[in-house]
Amino acid sequence: MFMRASANELIQDYTEKIIQKMIELKMDGELIRPLMEVREEYLQAALEEIDKEFGCLDDFVTGTLKADVKALREKFNTIPGW
Repeated sequence: MFMRASANELIQDYTEKIIQKMIELKMDGELIRPLMEVREEYLQAALEEIDKEFGCLDDFVTGTLKADVKALREKFNTIPGW
């Protein structure tokens, strides 16, 4: 039976490939690792900036990004094949 890789596994694999390519190019591949990770403190800092600059996440998403929240919820609350 075929097992589907999780998003985290795919990102981790992609990150390792980037790091290896950087090493091949005689660069410090580990420098990119923090940029490829999702950390709670990164997300918290982003949300705090959004609140400070735009009032709240909803205002940022609908006002600044002009996103259709209903369409986004419909799209991302249902993942085909899962």
